[in-house]
Amino acid sequence: MKFYLITDDVDTSVGLRLAGVESKVLTDLTQGAQAIDDALRDDGIGILMVSHRVAAAYRDRIEEIRFSRSLPLIVTLPDRKE
Repeated sequence: MKFYLITDDVDTSVGLRLAGVESKVLTDLTQGAQAIDDALRDDGIGILMVSHRVAAAYRDRIEEIRFSRSLPLIVTLPDRKE
C-alpha cells in the first residue's frame, strides 16, 4: 500500500515527494472533490493525507468516506501557512 497526498501547498508536496509520497497539488480548492474521487479509485492507496485547508473545504465528503470505507485511512496534515 502506498501513501498519497492532496494539498494546496507546493512545499509540502515537494517535501513528501522526497520521502516517496505521490501527491496532487490543487491550484484551486474547487478541484478537491475530483482529486479525492481519483484517489479513492486507486486501490493501491492505503493512507490518504489531506492538508487542513482541503479537509476543511471537504469535511462532509471526508467524514462520509471515513465511515463507509476501511481503506484508505484518511489523515489530516496541518498547513504550513497557519
